[in-house]
Amino acid sequence: MTQVEEGTNDWLETWSGQQFDPFSFTNEQINVLDVAHALSMICRFGGHTKRFYSVAEHAIILHDYAMQHNFGPRLAYEVLHHDDPEYVLGDKVRPLKGRMPEYERIERVVAMATAAHFHCRFPLPGELKFLDNHIIIDERAAVMNPSANEWHNEHWSPLGVKFWNIRGRSPEIMRRQYLKRHIARCKDLSLEHLIPEKASFARPRRRSQR
Repeated sequence: MTQVEEGTNDWLETWSGQQFDPFSFTNEQINVLDVAHALSMICRFGGHTKRFYSVAEHAIILHDYAMQHNFGPRLAYEVLHHDDPEYVLGDKVRPLKGRMPEYERIERVVAMATAAHFHCRFPLPGELKFLDNHIIIDERAAVMNPSANEWHNEHWSPLGVKFWNIRGRSPEIMRRQYLKRHIARCKDLSLEHLIPEKASFARPRRRSQR
């Protein structure tokens, strides 16, 4: 069990029906189906985009870039999972993260747990951080309204992702595409035990109340 502090009996219910307490949870509760669903429903940049653009699509684009530019299946798999903690913590905007030490502490614990569960390196390797930082330039041009505001990374070079690849696709499509890539890379890396059973792709039905 991962325990930051004593559980509060306050939890969120995940897509699969897990009762997830970020302060006290077991690694067995981490579920790729929950990850894929939640990340496909969370919008990047705090929702201040011209169209819906999910965390899942961001991860998928980076995964595809890594595969196309010969970073290898290991890094592609890790970049697909690099934002996994957000599936239970949400996507906090950058101005808040540095001023929320308690959140950063919990985020690190959940990040270590998700990395261990999915057999990813922790901390993130430098080349992954480079991809994650520089794609922001491409994303700003594609999904944000034009402005004269100077971002902290204004002078960085863009990653070079084609504008039309940052589409803002539907959560259902991104959920399926995320899982498709997860399964493909698990096969490449001999992580077949992390591939969900087909029967579990459907949301469990609630028990009828009498």
